[in-house]
Amino acid sequence: MLQSRKGLKSKKDVPKTFASWELYLICTHFDARRKTIFNEVDRKTGSTWAQMSTACLGEIEAILSRIRASQDPVEG
Repeated sequence: MLQSRKGLKSKKDVPKTFASWELYLICTHFDARRKTIFNEVDRKTGSTWAQMSTACLGEIEAILSRIRASQDPVEG
């Protein structure tokens, strides 16, 4: 999981994409690991869930920002 968290924070699209894909696979194919993600809420550095949630919501906000920018009228 450590690799996914580093990838989700990456500034490059390819590591982010692979980390998201890896996270999906972990959560859908490894029940014990998925449960661990939700149980790690008391870590000093923040829970795995909080870190993943922040990274994913940041990506969604970036997508929405790009959509809004593309819908702005072009001056000309």
